[in-house]
Amino acid sequence: MDTYERLTKTKELAAYLQSYIIIKGSWSTVVTPEGNCYFNPTGNPGMATAGSGDVLTGILAALLAQGYTQEDACRLGVYVHGLAGDIAAEEKGEIGTTSSDLIDALPTAWKKLTETKGRFTKE
Repeated sequence: MDTYERLTKTKELAAYLQSYIIIKGSWSTVVTPEGNCYFNPTGNPGMATAGSGDVLTGILAALLAQGYTQEDACRLGVYVHGLAGDIAAEEKGEIGTTSSDLIDALPTAWKKLTETKGRFTKE
């Protein structure tokens, strides 16, 4: 299955289930029930490690618990997850990056986001 077919089928599934779907990969993508696709610019191959998806799940759960909409939580969660991966890769290199490295980089990733005035809000 090529990338286009994968994305088309995911859009159909998101519409059918009325759910948000995240496709993890080199360009992680958030697919909405309405068929919108948001491609994430952050992240790197070093994030293909055991537990990386669990870290993303924790980020998403935390954002939802704070009152973010499902769409905003998915888009922001995927972005900060990738940003943490980029920070971890800068500090330790892509090869050998662990999910613990991603967790350790999260405070720095959030700090970078909050330094961007008004870019990410719940409202």
